[in-house]
Amino acid sequence: THEGAMWSELRMAAGVPTPITQPSGRAIPTAARLVVTDSENTATGDAERGTIRLHLPTNNVIRSRLLFWGDLTVPLLGIPTVPLTLHAGDRVLARDEQGRALISLSAQPETVLHIGMDIGRLFRVMRFGIPNRANLDRDGNGEIQPLDLLPAIDRSYTAVPFQDLFIERALTTLEQQLPCPFLRTRGLPAHITSLLVLTADQDYASDATVLAMAEELAAREARATFLLTDPHIGHRADMHVQAGETAPEPLSHEAIEDLLEFGHDFGAHPFPAQPADIRAHAVGVRNLTGMPALLFRNHHLRWFGYQSIPEAEASSGGRMNLDVMPIALRGSTLPCVGFPAGSAHPIHMLADEEHRLPVLQQMTMIDDYSLRRSTYAEMRSAVPELLEAAHAIIASARRQQVPIVVNAHPTIYKFAPDWLNTLLEISEVRTFS
Repeated sequence: THEGAMWSELRMAAGVPTPITQPSGRAIPTAARLVVTDSENTATGDAERGTIRLHLPTNNVIRSRLLFWGDLTVPLLGIPTVPLTLHAGDRVLARDEQGRALISLSAQPETVLHIGMDIGRLFRVMRFGIPNRANLDRDGNGEIQPLDLLPAIDRSYTAVPFQDLFIERALTTLEQQLPCPFLRTRGLPAHITSLLVLTADQDYASDATVLAMAEELAAREARATFLLTDPHIGHRADMHVQAGETAPEPLSHEAIEDLLEFGHDFGAHPFPAQPADIRAHAVGVRNLTGMPALLFRNHHLRWFGYQSIPEAEASSGGRMNLDVMPIALRGSTLPCVGFPAGSAHPIHMLADEEHRLPVLQQMTMIDDYSLRRSTYAEMRSAVPELLEAAHAIIASARRQQVPIVVNAHPTIYKFAPDWLNTLLEISEVRTFS
C-alpha cells in the first residue's frame, strides 16, 4: 500500500529507508521491513514485517486535543480521531485527554501498531501549514512569514522534538516485537552527544563586523555557514540593524577569501520583493563566492504564497530552507528558542500530499533575535535569559541524539558574544551544515 510522501519523509528522517533487496528481489533477511497503510487487509504472515495501520475517520468524528504516550505528549490540535476497538491480546499504548485509546499494539497474526488518526497529515500541517493561510499576516508582527501558515502550538510542547519522538517510539515499539531490528541509516556519529549546526545571517553587516565574528568562531574551532545579503537585490536593505555596523555594498571579494581561509562556507539571505529575487540573489552569491548557494533563509523570514519560496529556491539550485524558527512577536522579549513543529529532522518540502520538492525544510531551533535591543546594555542584560532557554533545548537534543541549528547575527555577536561562545564550549562538535 502506498504510504504517501509525508510518511515516506518521516520514515527516512528517522533513518529507516525503503527495504533493501537482493538481486533476486528478496529482502535482505537481517533487517525488518516497515509498512505504513490505511488498509484493513494487512496480514501476510511475515514475521519480519512491522505494520503501522492508520485508522482514518469516516463518520461520528471525535476531535482530540492531546495524545499521551507514556511521558510523551503530542498536541493534536483537534484533528479527527478514531477511538480504537480493542481485540484480545491488544495492548493500549496511548490515549487522548478523555482517556480514549488512540494507539494500540497487536501481535497476531502479525505485528501491527494501530493509530487512530491521520498522524502523517497532522505532522504535515504542523511543518508546512495550511494553504489557505498564504499571504496573511496572522500573528500581526508586520511580516508574512512561514509561521503565519502554521497552526499555533504552545511553547510548552515545542520544548521537545515531539514529532521525532513519536516516530522513534512507534518504530522502537514495533522493533521490540520483531525478530530483527529495522535497518537504520542515520544518527549522530559514534561518541558524539552534542552537535551544533551554525548559521550566521549577514544582515548587511560590513566586512569588518563579519570577519571579526568569523575569526573568533574559527579560534574556537567552530565553522559556520554565513548567509549573505545583497542590498541591491529585492527590497531596500534595512540598514538600521546597528548604526555604523552595516555597509551599503555586499561583502568584498577579499572578505570572502578570508572567510574561506577561516574554514567557513556560504549560503543566501535574500530580502525578496518577489520570488524571482531569490534566483537573482543566488546568482549574485555564486558570482561573489564562486560556489552555489545551497542553504537559504530569507531576511525577516520573508515568505510568499504557500510553496513559492522553496520552488524558487529549487529552481536556483537551493537544497535547504531554514525559514522556520521560533520568533518573538511584536513587543515580546521571549528568547527565540524551541523545536518548531516539534521536530529537529530535515525533510523534503511537500508541494502536496504526494509530491516533494528537491529542497529540505530544516528547522532553526535557536536564534539571537531577542538580543536586538535599543541599547548595548539592554542587549547584554538579555543574554542570561537566552542562555537559560538555549541550555534547556540543547539538553533535550542531547537526550534525543539530534543536532541543533543555531543562528547568530554578526551585528549582535560583536556586542553580545557570550551567549554563543558559551554554547560552543558545551558542545563537542560545532560545524556548518
